[in-house]
Amino acid sequence: MKSITIHGIDDPLAELIKSKAQSVKILNATAETAEVFGMVKQNLKKAVTPLPINDVWIAAHALETGSTLVTYDNHFKKIAGIRRWHKD
Repeated sequence: MKSITIHGIDDPLAELIKSKAQSVKILNATAETAEVFGMVKQNLKKAVTPLPINDVWIAAHALETGSTLVTYDNHFKKIAGIRRWHKD
């Protein structure tokens, strides 16, 4: 079993990642993911709020699976319906 080391463990995001490391699931892009990706990209284009293409894929996976996105990147706020983790 692999172990991970996260520097600056006092960071709440790092704590969350370390506590969930054993339950991480790798997602494969599916036809459904591609459909969600297209809708997200189109909505961002209409709103003139572009995001890096990799972030659109990440958002598509989160939306498709109903997952909570764990990130400090505020630009994900531009995506309607996305559930974002935030520290209290």
